[in-house]
Amino acid sequence: MTQARRFSICLLDDKIPLSLDSGLIDHRELSSLILDDTKWKDAELLSLVKQLDSKKDSYILSGFLHCDHFLNYIDEVIFSPDIIIFDWDYPAGSSPEDALFKILESQFSQVFIFTGVDAEGAVDNVIAKEKFKQYENRIKLIKKSDTNSVDDLKNKIESSLNIFSFKYSNELKRKTLRGVDLILSSLEQLSFDEFIRFFGEKITENGVTSHRLSSFEFTEIIADKLKARLIDIGMDEDPAPVPDGAHAMSENLMREIWGFRLYHQPKDGVVRRGDIVEIAGRKVLIMSSDCDLSRFWQKNMGCLMVTPLLRIDDVSFKSDLNVFNNRSIDNFSISSLTNPRGIECFTVLPGLEIEDNAGVRKYLDYIVAAKATYSIAIKKPDTVTDVKSALRYEHIDGIGDSFETRKRVADPFLTPLIQFIVENLTGLGVPDFPKSLSDDLKTKIIGLKNNAGT
Repeated sequence: MTQARRFSICLLDDKIPLSLDSGLIDHRELSSLILDDTKWKDAELLSLVKQLDSKKDSYILSGFLHCDHFLNYIDEVIFSPDIIIFDWDYPAGSSPEDALFKILESQFSQVFIFTGVDAEGAVDNVIAKEKFKQYENRIKLIKKSDTNSVDDLKNKIESSLNIFSFKYSNELKRKTLRGVDLILSSLEQLSFDEFIRFFGEKITENGVTSHRLSSFEFTEIIADKLKARLIDIGMDEDPAPVPDGAHAMSENLMREIWGFRLYHQPKDGVVRRGDIVEIAGRKVLIMSSDCDLSRFWQKNMGCLMVTPLLRIDDVSFKSDLNVFNNRSIDNFSISSLTNPRGIECFTVLPGLEIEDNAGVRKYLDYIVAAKATYSIAIKKPDTVTDVKSALRYEHIDGIGDSFETRKRVADPFLTPLIQFIVENLTGLGVPDFPKSLSDDLKTKIIGLKNNAGT
């Protein structure tokens, strides 16, 4: 029988009765400390540790006396607790606001602020700030002075652990680390130079031949291998089936969740197929192949192929749609990125952009205007001496700094999307059958079904 999963809970609180140090306090030490109530000056914290310790089959406890100690520890050690119980009052060091933000940025953990210090709602005011909006589902404030605060916290912990991310997070983290170890093990026979020569691109500059591998390409190699390893390892069991029903999600949340699969965000300056950027104020999808882009002026003679992207509420798009496809609008449906029906000359990229209006975030959908695909002439800068050089965003006039925050369509979506756009550029139609022949063929095909099994 599979052993029930134990969840990890880490306490960040200087009221744990130990002399101040920077080390990890493990479960065994916490169990020992609660044997003597007189050592504890915080009754609520003592009660919480006792209740959690009584469920050793469910929880693994740990702790630090300062949030800075925890941050220093995770910089050096792979440590990712499911739950962090965060005190707001520390004698010195980082401000609790800064520490909380760093923790939320670097860890997937539910953070319960369990504190006795909240003068006039100061903590509430901090976590209401804009920078914490994206983490609002992972922060909860419980004041130690509230009635039944310990029971309330314990109940909220148990409730939080039922959501999808916590239910599978430990197995995913463990097996991802195992997958990385297997990758490193398979590559250990290669030196660094051999790895670059094997996977990198061979280039010749100023008569000198070398091999180059960008950080993006290195990440892609490892990510592809990690995906394969995770598939090899597999999950312990399939997620349990759930009854059919409506998705209880807001429009924004649907787009945010799907965006995890659909987009990623490169950070370098290399132009790649699938990038979404603004050039001269127009949002476009890069269509040219990576092979052509890597030797841009030699292979493309300076022509960059792009497909324009229009906000779904774009006035010109709405007008054209009603002029040319008015009768088809009611029949439009879309079941996947490459399967629009009713009107087949465009598709939709959902939740591509986020609009912030006075703190209210709205995800915006964009039309992929396949038929409007065009080329932009990119003049080779004088600073580029080799026509075999890769195109970079710094070479494109009118790009501004939009490429620094660009998104890129991820696989397995990118290749089918490019194929959809290419197929929409022009068709390969033939003359229609005569209606009598068409009807006769239709009757014969239907007859195959009616006569089946006779």
